[in-house]
Amino acid sequence: MNSHESYLKHREERIAQARTWIEANREKHNEYARQYYYRHREERRGYYQEHREERLAYSKAHPREYPHCQTVIKHNGKVIVKNVHKPPKPLICTLCRRRGYLTYHHWEDDKPDIGLWICNGCHAAIHRMIKIGLLEANIKSQDIILCALLQKEKVPSPSMGEGCLIIV
Repeated sequence: MNSHESYLKHREERIAQARTWIEANREKHNEYARQYYYRHREERRGYYQEHREERLAYSKAHPREYPHCQTVIKHNGKVIVKNVHKPPKPLICTLCRRRGYLTYHHWEDDKPDIGLWICNGCHAAIHRMIKIGLLEANIKSQDIILCALLQKEKVPSPSMGEGCLIIV
């Protein structure tokens, strides 16, 4: 009988022994697990890089096992789309040309790949204009804003910081 057959024959006993040893020697076990983790880190990275496409395909084929990998999620009853083919992220805001953290704003939920990379101030301004009825949440509004940019100068807004654009 080889070692694997022996293990299979006495599997339950060995698992029980291992669990009792771990409970009795928690610190040793944690240290060993930490060392093992760091010792085999590059091996794990290589494996995940080699099998990335297979893992993505499997996660999409088995949505209940991998809910975090789904392309469509719901938040407060509204459908929010993830993993969209967005245009490349620029270094500056599309509207006010300010550097900083940029957010992707899409106009229509059924067309999430059409949108703008804008700063938080401009994003808040757009949502405010949609809320009060100056803009509609559709792609035509994006064209209106971009046309207004070509015709108007930037107007500083005290509530949004220097350089943010307010279109009236």
